[in-house]
Amino acid sequence: AASPASEPVATAPSPEKAFARPAMPAAPVGTDALRGLKILVVDDSPTVTTVIKYFLELDGFSVVIAEDGAAGLAAASRDHPALIVSDVNMPGMDGITMVRSIRQDPALRDVPVLMLTSEGNVDIEVQGLAVGADDFILKPVEPRRLAARIRALLGRTTAGATAVGREGAAGS
Repeated sequence: AASPASEPVATAPSPEKAFARPAMPAAPVGTDALRGLKILVVDDSPTVTTVIKYFLELDGFSVVIAEDGAAGLAAASRDHPALIVSDVNMPGMDGITMVRSIRQDPALRDVPVLMLTSEGNVDIEVQGLAVGADDFILKPVEPRRLAARIRALLGRTTAGATAVGREGAAGS
């Protein structure tokens, strides 16, 4: 007969180990590759733009602000951002009209656009997606959600690499 000591005994992990969270990396994946990329934030609320700018700069992004769609379109043409975050409802040119114009501009058409809206209106999201917005976030914006969506969009597009290439060419 085999002795009990010679047979492996399965033991359950302690509750602390069973429910322990995996170690999180010090920074999100791809942080270094995205550091310094230019994000254009278009919103008519100085409070919103100040908060978004603060948190995106903490994440290592360079941030340009515009107060409405017309100023956003001009800033996008001038600054060649890697990504645009824009409110939907603004005086003058709204975000939907701005996105439509961006998608018609060969120099900007591939720049990802993340729309912000204070309305949980599906029709507005459908309209924005139809003209070329890449994603929507409902206001009030939670900074970690915004940063995660930006990283996801930049990770799926070549705009980040294109923007880096443009900045390098501009500095030559």
